[in-house]
Amino acid sequence: AVSLVVRNAAGTTVRSASISGDIVRFDWDLRTSGGALVPDGDYAWTLRARDSWGNATATRTGSFTVDGTPPVTRATTASTA
Repeated sequence: AVSLVVRNAAGTTVRSASISGDIVRFDWDLRTSGGALVPDGDYAWTLRARDSWGNATATRTGSFTVDGTPPVTRATTASTA
């Protein structure tokens, strides 16, 4: 079984999920468990996995930033003469 928990900068859980299987994959649409889009900001995740053979639980953690600011690009014309 594998569980994933995502918390905001205040430590509040905004999304959690669990799945079982030999090979698992999580994807997240940046929505809370209630369906609202998460606001821009810093987030941390914790992934815990335990196999069916009784091995110790493996835990991994990380962080990321959500930034919905649209990118700004500028084009300039270069002379080829």
